[in-house]
Amino acid sequence: RQALSQTKFTMWFYDLNFIEYKEKKLVVSTANLIKKDKIEASYIPRLKTIFLRYFHGLEELEVLYQKSNKKTSMHFSDKSDVFAANTGPKQAGNSKSMQPGATFGNQAQGASVFNAKDGFRSKKPVDSLDPSAASTGKQNKEYSFDRFLVFKENKLAYDFTQKVMDNFGRISPLYIYGQVGVGKTHLLQATIQEVKQRYPFYKIRYITPDYFVGEFAMALRHKKDREFRIRYHSLDLLVVDDVQFFNGKEKSSIEFFHIFNAVYSPNKQMIIASDCEPQELSFFDERLKSRLSSSVIVEMQAPKELLSRKRLIMFYATSLKLSLNADILDYLLCNLPYDIRKIRGALRTLAMLLEIDAEATLDESYLKNYLYHWFKPSESVASKPLFIDPEKILQQVCQDFVVSKASLLSSKRSQKMARTRHMLIYLLRHVAKLSIAEIAEFLGGRTTSTVHHGLKKIERETLSDTELKQYLENFNVGKKTKASA
Repeated sequence: RQALSQTKFTMWFYDLNFIEYKEKKLVVSTANLIKKDKIEASYIPRLKTIFLRYFHGLEELEVLYQKSNKKTSMHFSDKSDVFAANTGPKQAGNSKSMQPGATFGNQAQGASVFNAKDGFRSKKPVDSLDPSAASTGKQNKEYSFDRFLVFKENKLAYDFTQKVMDNFGRISPLYIYGQVGVGKTHLLQATIQEVKQRYPFYKIRYITPDYFVGEFAMALRHKKDREFRIRYHSLDLLVVDDVQFFNGKEKSSIEFFHIFNAVYSPNKQMIIASDCEPQELSFFDERLKSRLSSSVIVEMQAPKELLSRKRLIMFYATSLKLSLNADILDYLLCNLPYDIRKIRGALRTLAMLLEIDAEATLDESYLKNYLYHWFKPSESVASKPLFIDPEKILQQVCQDFVVSKASLLSSKRSQKMARTRHMLIYLLRHVAKLSIAEIAEFLGGRTTSTVHHGLKKIERETLSDTELKQYLENFNVGKKTKASA
């Protein structure tokens, strides 16, 4: 900016737009073909020198011509060659600022500028990865893909987040659900970090319902609800963790519904996490539940297979510099719960105990004495029922109701066949512990909505049909149970 007159700067560079930075190549665009030709002819070397300060390793700069560009604008400061991103309405002071929290480059307060030596520095630190960051300004650096273990039970969710980054906005919203402690928050925050690296000028916000409710209440109290909506409507990526906690919060959930609609558009991405499927959200605004049901839905499970759990325990043990022999590892595998957070907590506790008493003998007795908090019988793997082969459940159901396997897996819809198939779905879900997607595949490629409908239908019938309820509760592979069809 300092090397150009105001006229030249405004004429050629003011509306330059950021597209992406990938593999040492920076791509920008302009909506004017003459500007594109002029920049390529006269300013590429100078721009590369400037951008190299912000994009380390930059080797190539490409200028595209796009008539309608909805990507992030790169607004240069009037006083230096510092630039900031902006995809929303221009506000006072945003020509020099980038907000690394909720919205990048669209905030007058808490503004930050890029420093070539130190990176982004904010006057009021706000972190896009932490819902409480307005007060703490910290982020969990451990929640990265480098520290995210991929195994059979979470691979599908992981693969979808990779798709999000490779095809931004194409599979939006992405809805990830799973029990507490399966790694959903880790996956969300790792995705945010990766998106920030690939698209450094995208506006990103990570929230929980409680944080959103507090923020919305504050905006109403100070009559800044318009600014509140603009901030959210201009986002490129919105990540919502524990969305189930919107239940019972009527006004806030309605406001979130409108924000959902605003971000639900091409070139924008939403990722939502919950402990249950959208259809199972209770005391929830029906319109919002309907919108969430239209998401790309994927289940994330705890590591239940022996190999997955062994990898997880060894990963945390190695990071904590714990040496575990085969006997200790087997004992932990049998007695620790499936919850990833609890596994990590137990190993962190063990590491601290051994740091305090380096002479301690690590054996089964030591674990029982000092890690009894984590070895609750009701949660330990040893107390869980053994894995039951879905094929054996299918064979048993066919035997109980005198139907063939081919008929049960076919598209026949007679009353008896449909009811038997629904009971099979229930047993596959509650006895074999298969996910909805796995059941759909097991039944010959049925849709997840069909599986979910059958499951819910049987669950409702058990409330009034005691014979059906007794059959399902007493179901035992290898033992003929009185049929109730």
